[in-house]
Amino acid sequence: MDAFGKAYALTDKRHSGGIASGIDVNRARTVLDNARAQISAIASQRAATEHEIAALVGAVASDFAIAPRSQPLVSPVVPSGAPSYLLQRRPDIAAAERRIFAANARIGAARAAFFPSLTLGIDGGYRTTRGDILSTPSSFWTLGPATALLAIFDGGRRAAQVRLSRAEYDEAAADYRSAVLTAFREVEDALAANRNLVEQIEHQRSAADAAERTSRLALTRYRDGAADYLEVVTAQTDALDARRALLVAETQRMRASIALVRALGGDAG
Repeated sequence: MDAFGKAYALTDKRHSGGIASGIDVNRARTVLDNARAQISAIASQRAATEHEIAALVGAVASDFAIAPRSQPLVSPVVPSGAPSYLLQRRPDIAAAERRIFAANARIGAARAAFFPSLTLGIDGGYRTTRGDILSTPSSFWTLGPATALLAIFDGGRRAAQVRLSRAEYDEAAADYRSAVLTAFREVEDALAANRNLVEQIEHQRSAADAAERTSRLALTRYRDGAADYLEVVTAQTDALDARRALLVAETQRMRASIALVRALGGDAG
């Protein structure tokens, strides 16, 4: 913003002295006001984000404020082999594993239903040895001092229950496999994004620095009368675009770092 302000002041001064034309002044004013408009738009976005944070922490938006602070954006360092943490740390992976365990237990319970249930009497009395065979359902036997309850005619219900339990187990196993593959994909995506964004930021920073030097040289040439102001406007616009692209790339890298932490189930440090 300071560069745009200095450029406008220089152009206005040259115009007052009869050296520069009114077109140059209008161009300088256009670039300056466009930069100011972008700053206002960013300030509005920041205020909206600040209000969202206030709502998250339970504060009144009008009484909540975060002081602006400029500092380098440093992403967390992820150690090699970090994706192996997934099976232990991600809650969705752990939940899928528990569902498999429960489904496997249901298979055992369904198979156990084929075996007789024995109830042993300890008094050896009439109720135990005789049993109430006349009122007992036809699907059960009563045997001496031990009451053996064994399903004889169930229409294949228990066999169907075993098949159902096995199908539920297969479904849980498929869900578990899908959850694991999805987790590893998310980790690999985040790692690839971080790796590629590091190179992108490096190149974009070099481009932004070169654009800044070009802008200063163009303004110097204009001050010395070796170039018109259109060259200055073009150079300043390119410098602003390059700097904004750098900030966008750095923001994307931080978001990729957040995605990586989420994919790993927590901080990998």
